[in-house]
Amino acid sequence: PLVTTSGFDEKKLKRENVCAASLPTTMGVVAGLLVQNALKYLLEFGEVAEYLGYNAFKNFFPTYGLHPNPQCEDSNCVRNQKVFQEYKKSGKAEKILKGWDERAEEAAEENAAPQENEWGITLEDDSEVAAAGAAQPSTQQLPQGVQFAYSVPKPDEDKTETVQVAPSPDLDVLRA
Repeated sequence: PLVTTSGFDEKKLKRENVCAASLPTTMGVVAGLLVQNALKYLLEFGEVAEYLGYNAFKNFFPTYGLHPNPQCEDSNCVRNQKVFQEYKKSGKAEKILKGWDERAEEAAEENAAPQENEWGITLEDDSEVAAAGAAQPSTQQLPQGVQFAYSVPKPDEDKTETVQVAPSPDLDVLRA
């Protein structure tokens, strides 16, 4: 709308094979998700997501925490990780939501008891498929649907850089 009212040539903004509405639409959707997350935090209602994303292949919004890379070599990153671990140990990082009722949770557990399987739906073990995925470091637990794309090689601590020089012939031999 701003482009058309200002008289700017729209052809300069358009790119080949790109929908003109895709960026504003994406920005609007992301803004809506951010507002929803901010309201959940401010009103202390529901679960505030640390990660804002959408998996279109599986049509779901992943909910998992974002954690620092334990293999980070940056001194500032390592220092901040230690400070945050101390903060978590102090108990200030835990936030209790208003409206949480232990009785409601117990009632939900009772309703989740096994019920008659009218439609014959079964769950199968797909651990073989998960084992075929990328290698995961054992120190980190990943949420469902997330896997490492590659494993980070361990740094060689004993590696010393040395230069081997082959015995060279006399300078007079090289001139000939």
